[in-house]
Amino acid sequence: INAEFGGVGASITIAGNNQSTTIPLLDLLTYDMTRKIIVSLNIPFSHANQYFRTYKTAIRHVNSHALANAAFSIDVDSGTLRVLTRPTLVVAGIFDKPIRLTDVEIYLTNQTLSAATLTGSLKLIDNLAPVKEDDRFAYRKWLLCVYFYKFFLFLLPDIPVL
Repeated sequence: INAEFGGVGASITIAGNNQSTTIPLLDLLTYDMTRKIIVSLNIPFSHANQYFRTYKTAIRHVNSHALANAAFSIDVDSGTLRVLTRPTLVVAGIFDKPIRLTDVEIYLTNQTLSAATLTGSLKLIDNLAPVKEDDRFAYRKWLLCVYFYKFFLFLLPDIPVL
């Protein structure tokens, strides 16, 4: 499952037993696909005030699987910097399967973007899962914080450095 497709809110249509169902792409991992096929992928159009970015870290730039990747989509009022709707924040390669950062999404909803909002979001990301003894997990979790910080810098280029 691709984090980028999850980040833009892609959905898939599945057909089987003379009926079809449309589900969010990230739900495919838990959906029973017995005797069913995927018939279409829907990627919604972007709209005004929507900001979308993807991030990827790999060992090489060419022909390499990502160690970790993320896709962030957020609707922000450009005048007030208030988050208009619940953002979509998807990460892959860090946990067993791609996940949405639901606690951070809920936290950011209706907030005004600022250094305090960034700090609160990073604390929630840091609390996602305890760092295991595995150095690879710790590195990938650190990458997630870096991705989110880069996304915030994209949204607010004048934010003070943490």
